[in-house]
Amino acid sequence: MLRLLILIIVLVTSVSCSSEISWPPGMTPFFAECEGEGKTYVDKEYARRHKARPCPGGWKYYDRGEPVLFN
Repeated sequence: MLRLLILIIVLVTSVSCSSEISWPPGMTPFFAECEGEGKTYVDKEYARRHKARPCPGGWKYYDRGEPVLFN
């Protein structure tokens, strides 16, 4: 039972520390543009705007892809 618990902890830790996600904290690959206004929204701002009122020209959705990070 103890071995199983240790195995689960190690697996969870290794998955959470994986380097597959290359987006820095606070950045997102998703953004949406309101055609009628010409404004761009990401994550929480998009959710608030989408609930508040419809976009006059419709929404366009984009994915930035993988970032290229330089030091």
